[in-house]
Amino acid sequence: VTSFHPLRVYVYRDALIRVSSRPYGSDTAFTSDGLSDLCRHLTNATLNKSVGKLLCGDSQLSPGSSTGEVGPVCVAGQKLPLDRLVPALEAAGTSLEQLWAKVDVCATAVCLAGGAAVPRQPCCFELFGFDVLLDGAGNPWILEVNFSPALDLDFPVDEVVKPALIDSIVDVLKFQPNPEASTAGDSPVPGSKLQLVFPFDAV
Repeated sequence: VTSFHPLRVYVYRDALIRVSSRPYGSDTAFTSDGLSDLCRHLTNATLNKSVGKLLCGDSQLSPGSSTGEVGPVCVAGQKLPLDRLVPALEAAGTSLEQLWAKVDVCATAVCLAGGAAVPRQPCCFELFGFDVLLDGAGNPWILEVNFSPALDLDFPVDEVVKPALIDSIVDVLKFQPNPEASTAGDSPVPGSKLQLVFPFDAV
């Protein structure tokens, strides 16, 4: 978000998929054993990666190389690149493009709801991290929104997504190596994954 007054929202067209290390099933999730098994209900990478190592073994732990290509079959408790979600979306009768359109609406609605409480502050921006849960029909549900989300490179896919995100932010904010150059405002960059989604008529 480069401004709340007026509101300007960009959404980065890439993401990390977080996968639980144990399968979730509606028939067992709320049994005594199911409720006590956090790795069945939560996809937190820190919580699940140790269990994933036990299930997969060290040789199959990494979900891909630094190029973002996915190799090993075992993905328990791992972070995965976004393209691994496409088959599940297609099975649900939707697509990645339709998912992004819904995420855009969700992100904009969150910013509109909270924007009035944000003080006017020129020449600032904030990177928000949205945790989104997808239901069986491929619909997104916002779980939480984080200020200044973690940018650690803990998994190979982090090394692909996060540095590219920072590069896109720098481009959109028009940071200049020359301190005397103009840095006022922001503007969409053609071909960038960081796309302006609000205001709707800005592009």
